[in-house]
Amino acid sequence: MIPFQRRQFLLNSLGLSAIGISQESLFAASEPQLLQLSSLANPKANAKQKEQTEKNESKLPPPLFKLSLSAYSFRQDLQLKAQQKPRKTLEDFIRFAATFPITAVELTEYYFYATDKPYLAKLKALASKLGLDISSLAIRNDFCLIDGVKREQEVVKVRKWLEIASFLGAKTVRIFAGSVPKNSTENDILPICVETMKKAIPAARDLGIYLALENHGGITATPESLLKIVRDADSPWLGINMDTGNFHGTDPYAELGLIADKTKVVQIKTDIQPKGKAIQETDFVKIRTLLEKVSYRGYVVLEYEGKEDRYSAVPSYLQKLHDCFILQIDRKR
Repeated sequence: MIPFQRRQFLLNSLGLSAIGISQESLFAASEPQLLQLSSLANPKANAKQKEQTEKNESKLPPPLFKLSLSAYSFRQDLQLKAQQKPRKTLEDFIRFAATFPITAVELTEYYFYATDKPYLAKLKALASKLGLDISSLAIRNDFCLIDGVKREQEVVKVRKWLEIASFLGAKTVRIFAGSVPKNSTENDILPICVETMKKAIPAARDLGIYLALENHGGITATPESLLKIVRDADSPWLGINMDTGNFHGTDPYAELGLIADKTKVVQIKTDIQPKGKAIQETDFVKIRTLLEKVSYRGYVVLEYEGKEDRYSAVPSYLQKLHDCFILQIDRKR
């Protein structure tokens, strides 16, 4: 029901005699019908309103950064393939992460010692109890395999982890494309990779979770090749997992800028290495700036691979990220 005053205003603005409609019939009309009639009576006002609506819709929201920590940062402790029993579990990692100024954790496939519902529920409940979201899952796959049966198995695997991500409440699943097989070329394998990837996308869509393709060498070693895959797959449910340490051109920051608007999740490394130069410490401000330009809204995940002791380096870098991505943004507002 439209409030009387609003209805009367619409009626008065229509210019009834100009369009030959009785006031009685208008009192029975719905608001959308009244607005439509109003546009007929006043096309200039309607054009202006449409222009303003389009302007508002095209306006990007402000950037929003949330910090997360990747389990891969503690791979030496969590590794299940080692002969000895892992020194730490994902539960230990989640408890450790909860001591820092972050809002989430990223869990890596390699460190799940089970994927049954009771175990997954245990992880989910622990994270929830400690006030942490599970921002993303990171898995290993290869869509460039020559063997078609093995490629289908990779699709099944990705679908499985999408289901797990859905249960845990993760927003994205990091995937790989793969590398050019022996006796093949990038031009040969890229269409195969894209078509295989497309088979996993419906599951992502149905679960409301983004597949995030990482710039991880192979056929995603350059921004151009990575973007070609994403564009050829042509789905809003496939985006990019920006790994800030995995481009090695003359200007890695410029390369990262090229993929920023397709990015669904950021894995930030503490080191970066331009072509022909020594390893440098990542400039977090430059990363934040290129993400701000595209109004990125999502997680910035610390994935520590540096040489310093992880238990002293990770807390220090998380504080730096907090200062750069959270405090500085708050001050701008």
